[in-house]
Amino acid sequence: EHDPEVDSSDHGYSKFASILKDEANIEWKSLSLFGTNEIPDDCQLLIIAGPSNAQFQESELTKIETYLKQGRRMLVLLNNTAMGNPSGIETVLAKWNLTVLPLKLEDKGFQPTGDDLIPAQLNGNHPIMKSLVAADLQIYFVLPRVIFFQRSTAAQAADAPQGEILAKTSTNAIALFKKPNASGELEIDQRTGDFPLAAAVEHGS
Repeated sequence: EHDPEVDSSDHGYSKFASILKDEANIEWKSLSLFGTNEIPDDCQLLIIAGPSNAQFQESELTKIETYLKQGRRMLVLLNNTAMGNPSGIETVLAKWNLTVLPLKLEDKGFQPTGDDLIPAQLNGNHPIMKSLVAADLQIYFVLPRVIFFQRSTAAQAADAPQGEILAKTSTNAIALFKKPNASGELEIDQRTGDFPLAAAVEHGS
């Protein structure tokens, strides 16, 4: 994951960590869930900061799922596919009706020339984004992942996860993906449209 104590590379999250502590007065600690380590009882937000190459162990995922079932909160940041294979956290998200797709996105009409930033169209009706939209602030995603929320059907329990998309691309974005051709070889295909980049999901009361 991105290290909150590293400021010597683009992948360090020390500035994010310092903003939490100095401007929001939030204390943070790094956490390992290996062995008998548990998520502390006073943890008000579990941040998974871009897992990439290493796979979560089943015991770690179980602890995370137990934490969430207790009505507690988690912020998951997903690295793009160039950073590594799926980490396993995708299986936890799927139980909350979230699907992460291995697509590469381009939004040529809005991307600053020569970089991989994609400006997001924000959902100003959601409490998480409302203040950002009111302040006319912009969020840029770096090589983002596509994440869909699948709404529950009527046949599912009344307390099924409820979610809403927080940010998406413009309608002119292009999603690139690999698919087999008639010979069975993988080739690049693409779809055009607006693609969701962030979602918020809650469960129960």
